Amino acid sequence: MHRLYECWCGGENYDGARPCNFDWVKHLREECEKYNVTFCFIETGTVFIKDSKTYLMPKKQLQSKMAYKSKMNLNEKPIEWKLCDNFGDKIPKNKLYVPLSEN
Repeated sequence: MHRLYECWCGGENYDGARPCNFDWVKHLREECEKYNVTFCFIETGTVFIKDSKTYLMPKKQLQSKMAYKSKMNLNEKPIEWKLCDNFGDKIPKNKLYVPLSEN
């Protein structure tokens, strides 16, 4: 049996993108919580529906900010990054970006 450890969720970003409905995001998060799976809501997408209102957000920076402000992320299990540089060498942890904590 295989197990899912993390789920990344985000809306589409291009002309003609399908809407991302916040109710769907919440349902997916609930499923992840039920099965102890890390959930990351990374961006709303260009067309975002929340509380029956449609929002158009063409800028990815705003989409990411709104997704983060929703507080939907669920860190049941720490995410282990295995990142490599352009030569295929593993990047040490002390060289990875660490975001500032929000006060």
